[in-house]
Amino acid sequence: MYHLQRALLAGVSLAIMAVRSMPVCAQNEFVTAGDLICVAPCATQDLFIRSEPYEQAEIISVISKGTEIEILSTSNEEWYEVSICGITGYVSQEYVEPLIVKTIEEDDIYMLAQAISAEAEGCGMEEKILVGKVILNRIESDYRSFSNYTSISEVLSTPNAYPVTWERIQDGLVPSEESLKVARKLLDGSMDELYYDGIYVDTDVLYQTSDEPTWGSVLFKTEYHYYAVPK
Repeated sequence: MYHLQRALLAGVSLAIMAVRSMPVCAQNEFVTAGDLICVAPCATQDLFIRSEPYEQAEIISVISKGTEIEILSTSNEEWYEVSICGITGYVSQEYVEPLIVKTIEEDDIYMLAQAISAEAEGCGMEEKILVGKVILNRIESDYRSFSNYTSISEVLSTPNAYPVTWERIQDGLVPSEESLKVARKLLDGSMDELYYDGIYVDTDVLYQTSDEPTWGSVLFKTEYHYYAVPK
């Protein structure tokens, strides 16, 4: 049986490699001393805190995603001087981002839960999570037409995207309790790292269809849907 897992729950430990091997994140232009930062989503592994602001400096600590770090100084153009648990050191600006407290609107939770109930009706928790993840991925995506989405309602109401589901939402579909639970978890960020049968469900997974899609590359197939990324 396939299993959808969060990396931490599955006990997956990511090997620590040289920071240089990770993809580069967008630069943070408005970060100042006293701000809190965390490891950015683009970082594929835990991040080193070094004793000096250069890559060959001694590693004095390692931080994982979700860990809050306080900035002490932004005077270096490529490194932040930071403090965490009494340790002072440096992290590369390329792999961290400002810590933003996410405000979740109840209307968003309810609408996402409605869509999950409609698209994964009669399915288990795993399928509901995947369906909701694809909807949120479309909001975050920079890929072609998806780059203009800013809300769940825009994704669902787009012509030919979720026509039946959107019609049911307009008719007052009442979501299941399980769908509400999944929607809340997805929106509060506690399901950011998802795996299906060992495959990382990245933000590039933009298609969920009943029939095999011809406009995307299938990443995996569940009992109910195909999940694909752009070709």
